[in-house]
Amino acid sequence: MVDPSIRDSCNEIEVLRCIQLGMLCVQDSALHRPNMASVVLMLESSTTSVPLPRQPTFTSVRASIDTEILMEAQEIASSNDLTVTMIAGR
Repeated sequence: MVDPSIRDSCNEIEVLRCIQLGMLCVQDSALHRPNMASVVLMLESSTTSVPLPRQPTFTSVRASIDTEILMEAQEIASSNDLTVTMIAGR
């Protein structure tokens, strides 16, 4: 998960902890996201445990849609989607 060009100059465990914390902050439901006080506490303390994020809702919805498509088509397919937003000033 850590870019090889910076792997030797950083604490990989700390980087993975920050990634896990970031995933907590973008969970589907706001009720499952930590508040800012908790985020600051988890960032400042290496002894405070960071809970595992829940599975994103879209993956379970997407899995059922993909299963239906596969059953209809009777072939294996993959879904590769990309959305790009370009912001331009007036």
